[in-house]
Amino acid sequence: MNISIIYLAAVTIALLSLSSAKPEISACLQEIIHSMLNEPVWNQYSQIDQYLYRGRITYLGTPRSWYDQMNPLYDRECTYICAPNGGFTGHGDANDSGLNNQTGLITCIPYTGKLSIYQHGFIKPSANNRYLTYADGIPFYWLGDTHWSGFNIAERFNESNDIRFTSMFKGMIDRRLEQGCTVWKAETFANNNEQGNPARNEGGPAWNNGGFFIDLNPGFWQNIDQRIEYLASK
Repeated sequence: MNISIIYLAAVTIALLSLSSAKPEISACLQEIIHSMLNEPVWNQYSQIDQYLYRGRITYLGTPRSWYDQMNPLYDRECTYICAPNGGFTGHGDANDSGLNNQTGLITCIPYTGKLSIYQHGFIKPSANNRYLTYADGIPFYWLGDTHWSGFNIAERFNESNDIRFTSMFKGMIDRRLEQGCTVWKAETFANNNEQGNPARNEGGPAWNNGGFFIDLNPGFWQNIDQRIEYLASK
């Protein structure tokens, strides 16, 4: 029996605050981030991603009003290089031969594992909207369990307060499989900051230094990645 993961979480894009900015972030980029933080919350959000391109650090910006907008690529000094994507065509401005018109080959091979979701495809409503099926039409029986603290310290990944398990998280997942569950649901509670106590797990709190929705702690989310990886293997 295989688990299909239902993962409830607040989707958050967090800009790195200047107080926690790493030394490799250039002064001009910090100025850009600072100007963003001083403006009202945007919809859509803006995003800046760091890449290593041709041996040098570059920054790719996604504008807040992203419809038909170019996505600019800058070097460490915020000198414009090109727009590798975006615009009306989605192909950017084609100003860099190292990125423009580059093609490759992807080879797809049949899945040979035992996980039902990969054997039969993702879950969807049946043709008559009365039940659930896999993508190939095979019925899917929804029998699930809700673990509100499944991503948090209450269900530890590396230890357990139950002598039957070496990992509380893994032990609970394995037990639900034995009971025939096909669905597991959890919540990060990263959007919950009651009494100034953010959600936490073995990777630490969801947010650093009290920077709720500002200063994201990668360790918290990396711990969740470990849990998702274990779930996906079942």
